[in-house]
Order: sequence, then structure tokens, then C-alpha cells
Amino acid sequence: MRILFHLILITFFINSCKTKTGNDLFIVPTDSATLYFPLFDSVKAVKLYGTAWQDTANKTWNSEELFDFREPLLYNYSGSTEVYRLTWIRNSAYPVCFRLQNQGDSIFYLQRLTMDMRIIEEK
Repeated sequence: MRILFHLILITFFINSCKTKTGNDLFIVPTDSATLYFPLFDSVKAVKLYGTAWQDTANKTWNSEELFDFREPLLYNYSGSTEVYRLTWIRNSAYPVCFRLQNQGDSIFYLQRLTMDMRIIEEK
């Protein structure tokens, strides 16, 4: 029974890597090394962060959090759905991710809470 549950769970996660909403396709990365934010060129990174390494470190860390939430990439998204996302990384509690999607006449609200790289609450 437990093996059957794990097979169903694995099948669900494999099939949910791409979430289709209407005519738009959101791509959820399958590799944790995927960056969710584009890197700045070295001149802009030094101006903003002091070093180019800090730009890479910040974006890698934030990308790892979004990967744990299984959130789609948005910086290269070109569909017609408006998407607003807020990731709240708290010191004293588990991280939370909020996403609003405005698609035509419908507005969707998604909320996820993770604990040790597992989604424990999803609405």
C-alpha cells in the first residue's frame, strides 16, 4: 500500500512540472541549480552589491527557495496571464510564497508554506 502511494505521489510530481492555465504555459524547473532571476552584468552587480559574487549568491539562494516551493519561472514568461508573486522568507518561521494570477475574467490565489523542502500547506 505504501509503495502504491509513493508511485502515485511520484507520478503526480512528474506530471505537475508544467502547469497549464488556459493558453499559457508556466515552466517549473526540474533542476535546483536553475536561476529564477537573471544575473546582472559585472558592472551593474558591483554597483548594486559591491561584488559580482554577491549578486550570484543572492540570486542562487532566492532561487533555491522558489525551487523548494515548485514555483514556475517568471522572468522569461511571455504569456498573457498577469502573475504577481511574493516570497516571504521569515527568520522565526517557515517560508511562505503567495502568487496572484489574473487570467482574463478570473483571478487565482495560490499560497504555499514549506518545511524542510516539503510543501506542507497549499491553498
